[in-house]
Amino acid sequence: MKKTIYALAVAIAYATAANAQEQLPAEWHLDECIKYAQEHSIEVQQSKLQYETSRSTLRVNQLSMTPSVSASVGQTFSFGRATGRDNVIINQSQASTSFGANASMPIFTGLRITNQIKSSKLNLQAALADIENAEDNVALNIAAQYLQVLYNQELVKISREQYEQSKELVEKTRVLVEQGKTSESELYENRAQMMQYAQTLTESENSLSLSVVDLCQMMNYNDVESFVLADVSAAVDALVEQGVMLISPSDAYAYSLDNHPALKAMGLRLQSAQSDIKVAQSGYYPELSLAAGYSTGYYHLFNATANTAFGKQLELNGSEMVGLSLSIPIYNRLSVREQVKQYKITAKLRELDLLNSQQSVFKSIQTAYYNAKAAQDKLKATMESEEAGRIAFEFEKTKYENGSSTTYDYSQAEMRWRNAQMQAAQAKYELILRTKILDYYMGRDITL
Repeated sequence: MKKTIYALAVAIAYATAANAQEQLPAEWHLDECIKYAQEHSIEVQQSKLQYETSRSTLRVNQLSMTPSVSASVGQTFSFGRATGRDNVIINQSQASTSFGANASMPIFTGLRITNQIKSSKLNLQAALADIENAEDNVALNIAAQYLQVLYNQELVKISREQYEQSKELVEKTRVLVEQGKTSESELYENRAQMMQYAQTLTESENSLSLSVVDLCQMMNYNDVESFVLADVSAAVDALVEQGVMLISPSDAYAYSLDNHPALKAMGLRLQSAQSDIKVAQSGYYPELSLAAGYSTGYYHLFNATANTAFGKQLELNGSEMVGLSLSIPIYNRLSVREQVKQYKITAKLRELDLLNSQQSVFKSIQTAYYNAKAAQDKLKATMESEEAGRIAFEFEKTKYENGSSTTYDYSQAEMRWRNAQMQAAQAKYELILRTKILDYYMGRDITL
């Protein structure tokens, strides 16, 4: 029976795993990569655990306002002289059993508990912002690597076209050699050029494979062999053709001051540190608490001819207690004053951390903006250069086929065109990345 249950459990586990595997996309878009990476990010998981810790701390502080209740029971054996139930010392061995219940509740603590709860709530909100910041960091890193893969794919495409074109040229040159219209040196030179392009293609393919591996590692996705990106070339080209409206640094920074999760977390922790100062200052004030209790006991004299019944003794020996306790601080070796000073220093450090992060965000926004602007200008120039290079190559190709151009001139024209293509591709993906960074600081989703 146990074996049957075990086999069934294993079958269900495999079926669940298979179902989960089937739910993965066959071809990955950017948003799918980001979602998967966020779900499997160790950094995000750590942030979520920190959030749970902060929530538990808040709950502990909230419950500290409620009464605490405890119960006690004790059993004592006394031999020789002992204290009896009437508190008189007698020469007789005895056994005593005691029962008690106590409750206490703070009434006034100098607002210590109130400010602890306030501080905990702020830390909880900060922990939530930390989760959002961790997810945003994952999204930004995945987007950068995703675009790197797309760029490498385009380089492979350009290198393959270059190689295929060189193969055609070798074949045409071979025919011309057979017809006696050109020398064998031309054929060997073209073959050497073809092998060089083959090497370039291999290097481009290796770079592409490594960039895919890097992307999978960043996503914590292990099945690299089956990982395929969706064809988003049309979306990328459409994005470039319609033009990119760059967000001004001032607008992005103004939005980030109130909405960037890292800045939100730091601002909340600054407020929490200010509440901690009030927690420490509560040590200057008296504390008032309410206490209540009930106790009873049973005494058994070993040599007595008769002992009062257990239940009767519990009834007769019962006593109730209720009272107020006021604790007034007079001199505590200046510990409260020093603690307040330490918390004020901590709050000042948090304030400086926030200012430093704000400056860092502003610098990042400025850098992204001017890099995007430079990429925009570079893209325009390289696209014009690419078109001019293509036209020049077509003319040179026609001249070469007519025998009025050399292999060197042909190769140089093609190389200039291909280099322009590569530069245009680099500028295109650089522009997209920088605009996505600006979108990130504006709180927009990172998509293609």
